[in-house]
Amino acid sequence: MTVLTQEAEILMNITGEQVFDKDVLSFSGDLTEEHREEIWISLFAALGKTDRLELNFEGVTDVDLSCVEPLCLAHRMAKKLDKKLVITGKRPERLIQIFDGDGFPYHAFRCRDCGDSCFWNAQ
Repeated sequence: MTVLTQEAEILMNITGEQVFDKDVLSFSGDLTEEHREEIWISLFAALGKTDRLELNFEGVTDVDLSCVEPLCLAHRMAKKLDKKLVITGKRPERLIQIFDGDGFPYHAFRCRDCGDSCFWNAQ
């Protein structure tokens, strides 16, 4: 899914691919409030089709806190459905800053019912 502005400039891209028994969603561009709905749709559609979903954020240039909620809720849903949702690759620096530098340390944002499986744990 590619989201375009009026000037047809790509702001966010979500690419899905299947590799063996898992699906991978790769995000690039800006994961910001205006793209929240597309993030929700992509996450939950992909979770409905697979038992293991990997998220790759290496191409992300900006992230805001509004996009963290759909990621956490998707992780909770995956856990309840006995599916795996994991982050692969390097996390964007901005995502790390949200948790460590913006007053939202990742350990405070973790799902209470996820325990050690919380995917915000550092890799």
